[in-house]
Amino acid sequence: MPEVVAHIQNVGDVEGKFGDWIGDRSSGRWVEGFRITPPENIAFDELLYRVVIGRDQLSPWSPSGRFCGSEGLGLPVRGFCLSLRGQAAANYECSYAATFVDGSIIGLTPGGQICAAATFAPLEAFQIKLRPLAR
Repeated sequence: MPEVVAHIQNVGDVEGKFGDWIGDRSSGRWVEGFRITPPENIAFDELLYRVVIGRDQLSPWSPSGRFCGSEGLGLPVRGFCLSLRGQAAANYECSYAATFVDGSIIGLTPGGQICAAATFAPLEAFQIKLRPLAR
């Protein structure tokens, strides 16, 4: 089962797993939205995400399993943010990276922080890392 499904401009749905790059870097095609399915040991309401729609415009937080973005509208996502809570936050660390259609590259961003280009260019590809915390 795919862990991440993104809808890409003029491509459709693209599937991947945590750690994979989702989308096509340097393609110029933007991400219109995505859905994340958490691993079995993380509850759907413990992994949340939201997208940047425009300057100072964020979508509401979505629990995992739900599509977040502009389904059917063809509008680009301009950034995103993931957050863990509850047991997931106690047991895992989340980080992510992204590329944007203007060539911007944002390196690993800690969970809870927004990953977006300074220009608010559309998101082109992204990578999500979910790592168990050392005990």
